[in-house]
Amino acid sequence: MRWQRRPLLLLQRWGGERGLAPLIANLPHAESFDAALRATYHVTEGDFELRWQRDVHRVTAGCRGSAAMGFFWLAIGAVLVALLRLRRRRDQAKRQMLDELEIDE
Repeated sequence: MRWQRRPLLLLQRWGGERGLAPLIANLPHAESFDAALRATYHVTEGDFELRWQRDVHRVTAGCRGSAAMGFFWLAIGAVLVALLRLRRRRDQAKRQMLDELEIDE
């Protein structure tokens, strides 16, 4: 399950095991949120946003691919079930016709 390991990338890149604790600790001492980001992660607010969006996109892209494959197999399964029902109806009609022929003879 490759996509289950990917959210860890976000945690490792932005704060490691401590999470956002270093950023939250720097917020009261910094002039602004951007200054706290610069002091903690050495990136600007805009750069942090771009990197965060890219990481989230990377993580969710795998989920979308898995969902698309799931939908594909669901559609294939639905088609197979419909074909099976159609064949059973046709076989049932043939069986009834054969039963009627045997009774008449």
